[in-house]
Amino acid sequence: MRIGTGFDIHRHKSDIDLFIGTVKIEGPGFIAHSDGDIVAHALIDALLGTVALGDIGDFFPSDDEKWSNASGEELLLIIKDKVYEAGLNIENIDVIVLSNIVHISPIKEKIKTSIAELLEISPSVVSIKGKTTDGYGVLGEEEASASFVTVLGSIN
Repeated sequence: MRIGTGFDIHRHKSDIDLFIGTVKIEGPGFIAHSDGDIVAHALIDALLGTVALGDIGDFFPSDDEKWSNASGEELLLIIKDKVYEAGLNIENIDVIVLSNIVHISPIKEKIKTSIAELLEISPSVVSIKGKTTDGYGVLGEEEASASFVTVLGSIN
């Protein structure tokens, strides 16, 4: 068995579309080189970690204009092919979204379904949870949101 972990954080900005787990929702989007999808980006790092292929910046550097405004879905599909070529079988994905702005409960099934479809896995192995910071720090002051992802996998 192999475990990979991922983390991402971005500040919000009101005139940008908001994507969480490849799903577009209402709310202020993220300031980022790409679409800033904190779940997709943390998931990419976690997937890469399971097969020791580096991190998101190795494949999509922020100074490469090719990836400017790229969607989390587009990036995730590229990484899916790389980790599957490395022999990864995804056993479980556990996602935490830490935010006082984004309310996960109403959208978690959409996120779960989207991630499962993109990765060609069962939604039953994808867990999505939302947490708040009770007003503490940059996340609590509603300036930013973050995501933590853990992937459990096995190698062919």
